[in-house]
Amino acid sequence: ANPDNGAIVRRPIDGFGRDKGSLKGTQGNPEETLINALNTWFGSVYGAESFHADVHAGNLLVLNDGRVGFIDFGIVGRISP
Repeated sequence: ANPDNGAIVRRPIDGFGRDKGSLKGTQGNPEETLINALNTWFGSVYGAESFHADVHAGNLLVLNDGRVGFIDFGIVGRISP
């Protein structure tokens, strides 16, 4: 997909939601994982043309390496400059 046309690229990610595991079962520091996820989201709000506008636990997957994957971009926001 061409990033200039606003397309969202989908690809499989291997992780689990809050009902299938916990952060304690992943690699790395759980607190750092959540802080990185929040920093990523805030960075997209302030630094990108659009951002995920429906962030809640059901729309996050914890990846096996401790990163967080954002899923379900059904609601996307934009902030005018």
